[in-house]
Amino acid sequence: MSLDSKRWALMAQELKFHQLDAARQQAEAWRTGLAALTALITAIFVIKGRDNVSELTQPYRTITVLLLGVALGLLIWATMLVSRAIAGPPGKEILLSGEGLRAWSTQEVENISNAIRWAPRVAVTGVVAVALAVGITWLAPAQNAGGPLIQIDEKGRQACGQMIGITQHQVVIQHDGNTVVLPLSTVINIEPVTACS
Repeated sequence: MSLDSKRWALMAQELKFHQLDAARQQAEAWRTGLAALTALITAIFVIKGRDNVSELTQPYRTITVLLLGVALGLLIWATMLVSRAIAGPPGKEILLSGEGLRAWSTQEVENISNAIRWAPRVAVTGVVAVALAVGITWLAPAQNAGGPLIQIDEKGRQACGQMIGITQHQVVIQHDGNTVVLPLSTVINIEPVTACS
């Protein structure tokens, strides 16, 4: 038996893998970073734009929902990568022979290194997806939340805007951020429109 084989046999008896322990400690540090990243995302959701994505016009609503779904999936994947790196594969049998332990240890260190290399990339991609979704909620146009758009034909002119209501023999609409009040006595025709020209 070679000296190397004896050394691995002794390590199998002691069950101490210094290289494996170091890799697992590194994975624990990444887990802490991932937890901080999740807290950051929570803070972003608190200060985000609109409370309700359904207020957005299409296709922004669909894009926002897809981005948030992708972000959630990526962050779950990153968490699973780090958790797997820390805890090892679930239900894996480890052979307690020198050669079996050496092969398993080498493979496990490689798996942890790959997980630690990919987890930050996946997590950052998830954060970018969340940032894009939040940016869309801030900047995308909203649907008309109030009444329908109407066009009013009056004696001598036309007015178009969002219907606010009819009160005291007057039609009240909002046009370009201004409230316009028109007397019902001068209105010839009121019809719904999809957009003001």
